[in-house]
Parts: sequence; structure tokens; C-alpha cells
Amino acid sequence: MRLFHLIVVIPIAVIAAAFAVSNLEQVGFELWPLPYVLEAPLFLGVFGGIVLGFLGGAVVMWNGGRRWRRLARTRDDELRRANREIASLKEQDSRRSADARAMAETPRPGTSGALPAPEPD
Repeated sequence: MRLFHLIVVIPIAVIAAAFAVSNLEQVGFELWPLPYVLEAPLFLGVFGGIVLGFLGGAVVMWNGGRRWRRLARTRDDELRRANREIASLKEQDSRRSADARAMAETPRPGTSGALPAPEPD
């Protein structure tokens, strides 16, 4: 994966650097309703547009995934609740088993707790 990343990133970085070096002339950027003009190199405008487009797409995708994130949180809460209930039931079962063993080991009233003597034939 790291090699694939380098194979993709290095050529894009070289192309971006070559584009920036070859487009250094100053241009005016104006946002229509505002009276201001920003003088900057052309490559900043192009890269700025790319970054704004990327961020806008990321916001739209993040908003679109809201339903799935909510569903995942709900399912996670249900799973945690079920695991707590399972642990509680296991503890209750182990306590009941321990109580049953303790009751089986204690002698009943009126008995000595020893095994009865065998009857002669």
C-alpha cells in the first residue's frame, strides 16, 4: 500500500510543482458582489479552486453519510446493551449454580451428613 501511495503521490506532486512554476503571472480574482480584487499568481487561483471543490464535495458526502453514522451509533448502543445483559445473566447463572452446589453439599436437618451405613443382608 505504501508503494502504491508513492507511485500515485510523487507524479501528482511533480505535475503540481511544474504547473505552479509555469503559471507565476499575476491575475486579478474578483468575487462579483464585492468590490475587492485580489492580485495573486494564477496557480494559487487554480489550486484554490481545486481545494474549495474538494472541501465542498467532502461536506456534501459527510452530510450524506449522516443516516449511516446514526444507524451505526444506534446499533453500537444496542450491542453494548445486549453485552451488558449477557454478562448480567451469566453472573446470575453462576451465582445460582454456586448456591445450588452449596445447598447440595450442606446436610439436611435430621441427618448427620454422613452416608448411611449399609444394611446387613
